[in-house]
Parts: sequence; C-alpha cells; structure tokens
Amino acid sequence: MSSETSGEEAVPPPRTNQRTFLDDVILTFTSPMAWLLVVALILTWSGVAIVLFDLLDYKTLSGNEK
Repeated sequence: MSSETSGEEAVPPPRTNQRTFLDDVILTFTSPMAWLLVVALILTWSGVAIVLFDLLDYKTLSGNEK
C-alpha cells in the first residue's frame, strides 16, 4: 500500500552520488594526456587553417589563373 494511506509523509529516496556533466569534464581534464590531446588538436587544425587559407588562394582552387 502507499505511504499516504498509512498516514506517513512520503520521504524521497536518498540521493545517490551521481556525477554531473561538469564533474566529468573536470575529472577528464585533470589528466595530462587529455591536455596533450587538446594541444595536439589545436596545433594540427591551426596548421590546416594556415595551409588552406594562407598558402592557397581562390584563383588556384577554382582553376582560373588569369
């Protein structure tokens, strides 16, 4: 039977220690390997951006070399 019929107040179940998304992010970035991966990705994509936007121009990519 429900707790309402026995005259007792309904007590919410005790909260379990569940990690939030922010807790997971903080836990992930306490690792040096995670920071190494972030730095490697930034360097890689910076290199891609430099090659794509600085060394190449629109005329070369489109084939119109007038």
